[in-house]
Amino acid sequence: MSDQPRVELWARNPRDYVREALSCNVFNFAWDYGYLRKHKVDLERWSGLYIPPYQEYRHLVVGTPSQGCQEVTRGYTFNKPKVTHEVWRYGMTMDSLFKAVEKARDTTDSRVVITDLPSMASYAGKSFITWAVDIQEDNPDVILHLHAIYSFRVMFGLNIRSVDFDPYEWA
Repeated sequence: MSDQPRVELWARNPRDYVREALSCNVFNFAWDYGYLRKHKVDLERWSGLYIPPYQEYRHLVVGTPSQGCQEVTRGYTFNKPKVTHEVWRYGMTMDSLFKAVEKARDTTDSRVVITDLPSMASYAGKSFITWAVDIQEDNPDVILHLHAIYSFRVMFGLNIRSVDFDPYEWA
């Protein structure tokens, strides 16, 4: 058995496949902030409608780097989240990613959300993921979360600790 930590799997924008996600015992949901606004999804009402009151759940609301990423659980709201995580967008400087990792290391739930990733079939995607794996291995106390990833090799074959994907788009 490997001592590698398990990958946290988050269902991305599960509005269209919520029953399927819940039947698979997936209670971690990652939402695009723009998606919530466009479809007028109220997380408190949505959670009350679909998730039993005894079940723990987590929502990540991923915004821009200036907005951050709010984590909402039972008892917290989007306006008063449990914690706000750092967001790093592909194309920003690597120095800003290192600063975000350093800043996240000082928080209780240390997570950096990485967005706008290039295709993992491209040279840019392959070279970036090599950097991300090195950063994750050098900082095991920080969780790198890849937002909207569609490569199973990256999700489960490397040492990335947290990913979200939308299986509805693959169906």
